[in-house]
Parts: sequence; C-alpha cells; structure tokens
Amino acid sequence: MSWLGILLALASAVSNSWYATLAGPIGRGVPGLTVAAFSLPITAACFGGALALEGGPNPDITLAGWANCLAIGTLAGLAVTCVLAGIGRIGPSRTAIVSTSEPAAAVVLGAVVLGEALTPVTLLGGLCIVVAIVALSFVHEVAT
Repeated sequence: MSWLGILLALASAVSNSWYATLAGPIGRGVPGLTVAAFSLPITAACFGGALALEGGPNPDITLAGWANCLAIGTLAGLAVTCVLAGIGRIGPSRTAIVSTSEPAAAVVLGAVVLGEALTPVTLLGGLCIVVAIVALSFVHEVAT
C-alpha cells in the first residue's frame, strides 16, 4: 500500500470539494464554458511552471505518449467544463453528489474499454455508490 498515493487521493478530494464550493458563488450566472475558459489556462500555466521547475518534459516521451497526454488533457478539460456547467445549473452540492458516480463510471469504462473483470465485489461496490447517491440526493432535498 502506498501512503503517498492515499494522501494524494485525499488531497484531490479536498481540493475538488473546495473547487466546487468556490465555483458556485464565483460562477453564479456565468456559463460553465466561460468559467472554464478563464480557469483552465491558469491551471495550464501552473502546470507549465511546475514542469519547468522539474527541468521540462522527459525527452524520452514517444509520440504515442504525447498523444496520450493530449487525450488526458482534453478529457480533463471536458470534465472540468462539465462540472462547472453543472455547478451553474444545479449548484455545488448537487453537482458534488452526482460527481460521486465517478468511481462507478471508471469501473464500467475499465470493463468496456480495457476488458477488466467485473467481480461480484466490484458490482456490489458500484451498487453501494448508486445507493449513496440516491440517499445523498434525498437528504439534500429534505435539508433544502
């Protein structure tokens, strides 16, 4: 088990929750695409700065590696844009609740695209995620 990996995953969850929380009031009344158009270049500049501090990209990256980087960046930008658009339409709390489906979607994509096995434990975990989303949605509706 990698404790650093666990800490990085937790840091991602915390930063994503702050991102969604701050994007609500900042982006209120502004289309998600507009908020993304202003925020993603800043994100790219931060990554570029970090990459420069580390001495630049690895010179051994192949063309296929660069293509993968481009695909990952495109999908990440699309994901951020969709989240920001969702926040603008249904608010940060509801968007965060729906975003909880990401692990289940990743498992389904892993099975469909990569041929990973769907074990009974994996399917049970996916069912738990769906139940949690429904329960959170119900509690959120009752509380608001």
